[in-house]
Amino acid sequence: MGVAILCATSAVLVGGAISFVGLMAPNIGRRLVGQRMKYLLPASWVIGCAIMMLAQFIATNAFGKTALPVGLVVSAVTMPYFIYLLFVERFD
Repeated sequence: MGVAILCATSAVLVGGAISFVGLMAPNIGRRLVGQRMKYLLPASWVIGCAIMMLAQFIATNAFGKTALPVGLVVSAVTMPYFIYLLFVERFD
């Protein structure tokens, strides 16, 4: 599990916070539609797009005329789910 966390951390470090969506969307999709790739791949695309659209909407409209960085909002939206996954995997 430590190697997986190190790999995920490296991917986010190199690609930025927006690449974190690529790590979270398949995990969310797997919980919603199961393991079959026939359904998981399109679900991951839709979930990733929805996360990015939600983050963009929040980043541009949260504080009026002041726009937040999208990467900051993506991290704030997806980090609670990542922490949830970390603890669920540990106690299962």
